[in-house]
Amino acid sequence: MSWKTKAGTAVSVATLAIGGAIATASPAAAVGGCAASTLCMFEYANFGTGGIVVNTKSTNKCINLDEFGYSQWTVHSYVNNLPATAMLWNQTTSGSWVKQRTLPAGGFSSDTGEWQTTNAVCIGNHTPNW
Repeated sequence: MSWKTKAGTAVSVATLAIGGAIATASPAAAVGGCAASTLCMFEYANFGTGGIVVNTKSTNKCINLDEFGYSQWTVHSYVNNLPATAMLWNQTTSGSWVKQRTLPAGGFSSDTGEWQTTNAVCIGNHTPNW
């Protein structure tokens, strides 16, 4: 075998080995344990216990958190794996709705600081109107 053939064979084997390593590499862990196409909100910083997972593919809906036992809930960390922005809302004692915070599409925060309480989360351009 000529030196050119040996060199070509060595390069081919090295390319296959590198390609195999890339193909079998494990995917990165999801931020905060939040799966794709979900919105995850956590009561504590650093994606701590007491989380709500909104498992929806809808990008234009509102969810009343009171219906799930989360009346006057506080969000301190979140992961938004949806392709749409989510907005947190609070209902005042007079019944009007006030925007609290925007959770951008594809965004996350491990510590948002102190937020006001939240009664609803709306995805896309939807607003609470129940």
